Amino acid sequence: MRKLLSLCAALMAGTGALWSADASAASGKTVQVTGSSKAVVVAPAAMSNTGELKFGQFVQPTGSGTLTLSPAGVMTGTGAVNGNQLIAQSGGGASPGTFQIIANTNQAFTVYGPISTTLTKSGGGTMTVTNLTGTLTQTATVGSNVYYTLSVGGTLNVGANQAVGTYTGSYTLTTFYL
Repeated sequence: MRKLLSLCAALMAGTGALWSADASAASGKTVQVTGSSKAVVVAPAAMSNTGELKFGQFVQPTGSGTLTLSPAGVMTGTGAVNGNQLIAQSGGGASPGTFQIIANTNQAFTVYGPISTTLTKSGGGTMTVTNLTGTLTQTATVGSNVYYTLSVGGTLNVGANQAVGTYTGSYTLTTFYL
């Protein structure tokens, strides 16, 4: 009886647990009812890189400047790297990075990534990509899966007399489930 009274007193004060694992403390008639419980485990979202972030080709500038590629694929230049420095592109030219994400219809998620990355040329030389940003669009729903495309753009910082060559780098995206 003492256990039951202390539980009632705790509940009245708003500080106690709602139940006790020891039903033997209850006196009088009791009623039993069975509750149910459920857990659903779903596959995590799948994410794959489907397109490289490419700033294309441009003429070696005598001064510094930037090339900004939006997630929509729009390229703009500043400083010594402007429209006059861009040249005809082979192999598809400039394009945003693209990722395919497949998630469960009831699965909320956020994608995190760096705000900058460094591109390096074999034999020496670097350029930094800053202001990495992305746009997520839903492309299809098939059964219990929702398909998304994440497009990534950024700003390539080009130095004066940047060394001629091919610069490569990478960046890592992380999916956080809500």
